[in-house]
Amino acid sequence: MSRIQRRFQLGGLEPDTLAHRLRGLGWKVQDGPDRVEARQGSQVTTRLLGGWFVNADKLPKRLVSQRAERAMTIIVEETMGFGFMDPKLRRKYEETFAALERQLSDRVM
Repeated sequence: MSRIQRRFQLGGLEPDTLAHRLRGLGWKVQDGPDRVEARQGSQVTTRLLGGWFVNADKLPKRLVSQRAERAMTIIVEETMGFGFMDPKLRRKYEETFAALERQLSDRVM
């Protein structure tokens, strides 16, 4: 199956502000002048306990953002690695990514 990812843009957000907000949400962040990379979750915990049972913040995921002219382009994706992902876990990731987009969008406005 293909990797689960979500791509969105946020206007009016600087990389350092995005990095600060992600840290506040529990992400491990590396940032630069025009780019932010962040990771959250644990593949080991998710595989041991099962994706159905872990909190969304424990799902392994990566976020990469790049500043464009007037907005930050953000891509967030799962980092489970190889193996089968059932529809319930896929849906949990999709809902988690949509919630993250809403959280970051709410903070911009």
